[in-house]
Amino acid sequence: MRKIFAPLSFLALAACGTQTPTETPLADTLPPPQVSEATAEDPYLWLEEVEGEAALDWVRNQNDRSLKELKADPDYAGYEAAAIEAQRRAYEEEEQDEELDDRKTFLLQ
Repeated sequence: MRKIFAPLSFLALAACGTQTPTETPLADTLPPPQVSEATAEDPYLWLEEVEGEAALDWVRNQNDRSLKELKADPDYAGYEAAAIEAQRRAYEEEEQDEELDDRKTFLLQ
């Protein structure tokens, strides 16, 4: 187990250190504050209204910014393909488990 864990740990640490994060201050991405007593205490209170249009617009903008940055990485396509394949396999395994459960239920009746 140690023979596998040590190299994987090294690869994980190396991958973490290869990119320099670029951060945009959150304040630059926020809509104009709404004046209220609650807003004065917590300027991000409006984000708690998870189905509110302002919060959803903010999330969409953040997703667009993140996706643009991710797609700029030359390794993105490979990571995306690997994630899609892993998800496909998990879905197939789940379907097989459900079929097996159905068979067991049928046999037990």
